[in-house]
Amino acid sequence: MILDRWVQQAVHQKLFPMFEPDFHPSSHGFRPQRGAQTAIQEASKLVNDGKEWLVSIDLFQFFDRVNHQRLLARVGRRVKDGRVLNLIHRMLKAKVVLPDGTRVQTDEGTPQGAHYPRSCQTSSWTNSTGN
Repeated sequence: MILDRWVQQAVHQKLFPMFEPDFHPSSHGFRPQRGAQTAIQEASKLVNDGKEWLVSIDLFQFFDRVNHQRLLARVGRRVKDGRVLNLIHRMLKAKVVLPDGTRVQTDEGTPQGAHYPRSCQTSSWTNSTGN
């Protein structure tokens, strides 16, 4: 499992600078130096500036339902290295180890681990051999 985390971090460090600039400035979830506290600060400022409406959106189980082929196609628009795309594909298709130790194959959703959404952090990956 330690190798999985290391690979996740390596992919994250390579892809993060490519995709981070696309996020809206008001997006606070799972971003560096951002979170619930910065979202509250921004909301307070907007209210103090006279805004009457604030919208908070939480896409329930969104990352559990990500279509692998669509995700790879979108990432492939920027990432031209087939080795990286193949690695991401393998990460998406890796079996998931549930808290009780059961290993399950997934057909959708993102890997559940350190660099992925909080809702996904109850599980880890294992390689395709089941180890």
